[in-house]
Amino acid sequence: KMIDLVEARQIPGYENYEIDMNGNVFSLNYRRTGIRKALSQRPHPIDGYLRVNLCRDGKKKTFTVQRLMLLAFWDEQYHHLEVDHINGHRQNNDLCNLRPATHADNQRNRLSARGVRERYPGRFYAQITIDGKTKYIGTFDSEAEARNAYITAKRMYHPFIYRAPCSG
Repeated sequence: KMIDLVEARQIPGYENYEIDMNGNVFSLNYRRTGIRKALSQRPHPIDGYLRVNLCRDGKKKTFTVQRLMLLAFWDEQYHHLEVDHINGHRQNNDLCNLRPATHADNQRNRLSARGVRERYPGRFYAQITIDGKTKYIGTFDSEAEARNAYITAKRMYHPFIYRAPCSG
């Protein structure tokens, strides 16, 4: 049986914990037994981001998994930034799906096609904001066509600045 080994790194400031490239968080001394155990992650009921509790000096602290990924896998120069989920899915914390981003870049990568509106029944238009100015993309027969045009424009005008180093 072949075992797939995934790189895991210690979480800075929490020497009894590590996180792997898939976003799994482990206690290295689960309940003080010396056993390595994956910790349960739960989505926040409002924002949907996965969270996990870590303990240090007898005090429990809750972290989002993507923040722990940033702390463990990126240099300190990126630690002040937000974490952007490239594919827009908040529970996909694979290293290849995350990137450090400014707040503005993070907002530009929202999954919702905020630039799509219904003009009148059965007709939809798409627009995008570039450097504070609204650019008209076009009018379409369906919401799906308008959304696809918006996403195409979004990728062209708001490209990703930084991606995680991924293997494969």
